[in-house]
Amino acid sequence: MCFYFVARDGTTVLFMGRDKHENENLIRYGTECDVWFHVSAMSSAHVYIRLTPDPETGAVPDLSEVDQGVLDDCAQLVKANSIKGNKEDNVKIVYTKWENLKKRKSMEVGQIGFHSEKANHYMTVRSRENAIVNRLNKTKTCVEEPDFAGEQAAYEREKRRRARGVQKVREDKDKAAIKAKQQQREEDDVFAGECAAVGGMSLGGADLDDVLDEWGGDDDGGGGGDDDFF
Repeated sequence: MCFYFVARDGTTVLFMGRDKHENENLIRYGTECDVWFHVSAMSSAHVYIRLTPDPETGAVPDLSEVDQGVLDDCAQLVKANSIKGNKEDNVKIVYTKWENLKKRKSMEVGQIGFHSEKANHYMTVRSRENAIVNRLNKTKTCVEEPDFAGEQAAYEREKRRRARGVQKVREDKDKAAIKAKQQQREEDDVFAGECAAVGGMSLGGADLDDVLDEWGGDDDGGGGGDDDFF
């Protein structure tokens, strides 16, 4: 069973497993868009949000882009679902992207570590805010048998489809650029050929001045020219 909540922005969905066995499925079948929340150094629920990738490039938003109000909702929810953390003030919350979670075979069910501590983010919850927790609980729904594996597979398929689309756009741009360069070279070659032809024209051995004198006629500008010239 998995529980779902709607954050204050009205669009972001928070979700968490019912127990450590459900948490294990969330750890195994997450996506790179998922962000994991937990009370630091205490037992607590595993709370997640799923970020929306860029529809064209598939780029996943950075954690710094997550709305602070959504972060506060996640922190309050994870604190409220910690037996010890719910009773204490100034509780430290750790959150990180799903891909930074590290599961070793030697770990117990539901236990998790990190690939890089530097990739973790932290925030402190001074005290429980019932207004936030109650608002989240009013949006609470549950799914008995969520298909986490299917969701992961669907995400990967969409990721591959989007990658092929991006690759095609890139290839089309490259082809267009190559075609434009080729066309420009052809035009340059034609122009160079025309210039060479003009430069190599023969006047039948006569000097250019003699030819012009014949066209110009008498010194008084009279007649050797063709009357049809305008």
